[in-house]
Amino acid sequence: SATYLGFEIKAVDAEETYYINTHDTVLWSEMDQYFPDNIPQVYSAVMQAGVPDAIIGMPRGFYFYWDDENERTDMGVGVQVTSSNMTLEGYETTTVKAGKTLVLDYYGSYNDSEKAHFAVDEFMTDRGLEMGDMAIEEYVTDPTTVENESEILTRITYYVK
Repeated sequence: SATYLGFEIKAVDAEETYYINTHDTVLWSEMDQYFPDNIPQVYSAVMQAGVPDAIIGMPRGFYFYWDDENERTDMGVGVQVTSSNMTLEGYETTTVKAGKTLVLDYYGSYNDSEKAHFAVDEFMTDRGLEMGDMAIEEYVTDPTTVENESEILTRITYYVK
């Protein structure tokens, strides 16, 4: 592990995982609204499919591509599920292959997490690493259950080539 911009970054071998998620191109200016507009619907779709035990952990945000020039991102939100065989109409089933990742635990407001992403980017640049298929934010702490934003934990995982 190493510390960049005040954040500890760990190299982790990740196992294959499966997700039910949205997948859209979203303008940066619309990202804050994208999460509350979509996370409840993903959860509801899995619950209505009669497989609530299939959900593993908390919701996640997926970032497949970041377009600085046009201020947009190719992203989605979803939940981890137990099987790649689970499909729901209107949603993607994403299989994330096992591989090398960089993991950072960020505490604070979602809106201020940019510095944590810069830390991972700097770490990768210093080591000659390239981002793999995606970065995933796992929203470990429900912000409605804490008194202070500094208690909100977001686990940021970058898949690397």
